[in-house]
Amino acid sequence: MEKDFKMPIHTVIVPKKAILYGSAVFILFLFVFYCFGCTKTEVGSEDDARRTLTILNWEDYIDMNVVHAFEETHNVDVKFEYYDNEDEMVSLIMSNPGEYDLVIASGSMVESLIIQKLIMPIRKESIENISLISYAFRTPPSPRIQEYSVPYLWGTTGIAVNRERVSDTHPGWDILFDERYAGEIDMLNDIQENFSPALKVVGSSINSTDEEDLSAAADLLIEQSEIINGYFDPVTIQNHLEEGSISVAYIYSGDCYAAMEKNENIEYIIPDSGAPIWMDCWVIPAAAPNTLDAHALIDFVLEPENIAEISNYVWYANMVRDSGSYLNPELSGTSMIYLDEELMSRCEFYEPLSVTTNTFMNKVWVDLQQ
Repeated sequence: MEKDFKMPIHTVIVPKKAILYGSAVFILFLFVFYCFGCTKTEVGSEDDARRTLTILNWEDYIDMNVVHAFEETHNVDVKFEYYDNEDEMVSLIMSNPGEYDLVIASGSMVESLIIQKLIMPIRKESIENISLISYAFRTPPSPRIQEYSVPYLWGTTGIAVNRERVSDTHPGWDILFDERYAGEIDMLNDIQENFSPALKVVGSSINSTDEEDLSAAADLLIEQSEIINGYFDPVTIQNHLEEGSISVAYIYSGDCYAAMEKNENIEYIIPDSGAPIWMDCWVIPAAAPNTLDAHALIDFVLEPENIAEISNYVWYANMVRDSGSYLNPELSGTSMIYLDEELMSRCEFYEPLSVTTNTFMNKVWVDLQQ
């Protein structure tokens, strides 16, 4: 036990003038400290200095009017960087820790980002508008996905055909493997997406983990690689459709509808056997420097009017229940965007890839690009 040492007490007589002078100095010190000593704030807190929020996203995948409104109301400058495919997105997060505050990732990719410890759990209590998301989208297949992400937009991946070149009334997935259109078929530069139509052609689920199904699909993709125009990012495929330079494409629904605005000969098709349904999510990198504004932007985007403005711009469906009254009626009334129950029942949500399946697909992807 420590001893209690007491200092000796000395009586000191201080002149009255010194007391007054010292008091004045102390008051001045308090004033200076009050005015200048608290200027340093946490990133993301409210203060007069404009902050920066950096987002990694697909190109042209948000309405900048909504972004500018957020910047003004929250005193934040939002900066964007773009990726062409999700492999590039993962690579950018890994090689630039502390660079990004928010990232858009597919629901099937979130699990992989968690395993690699590249993202952090999201503080749901900081996002009041999360309660506005439809229940079906608030409860993804994996509880961990729910903990680490917040839904953004959703859609399907289907077939785009150029009606000047394709006469089949309602083609199936096999049209993507049809030699009649050799050199005129665009595929996405995403390996899981490419496996989906191949798995459908062999009569399987897009989420099959059966070795025979995967091998048969891989054989189809290797044969197909000899006749396609190439593997491209969504913007490039959209441009090819607009130009009319290809006959068939495997494409995200919203990108196809954007191409249809410039080329009336383009049609989007979901085959009778259904199509993949994907869900894109907000995630926050593990080393994000500005997490407070990241949470604030997610909450801002989920306001019904804001998310509807984004949907109207990119032509993808959103999950916010009360956004319907703000949607463009042409968008909300398009059966291939907002699917009815019957069509939805024939489609499948992507599930997280197992390590084994992911490894197999990546090996095939290397072979396809040689």
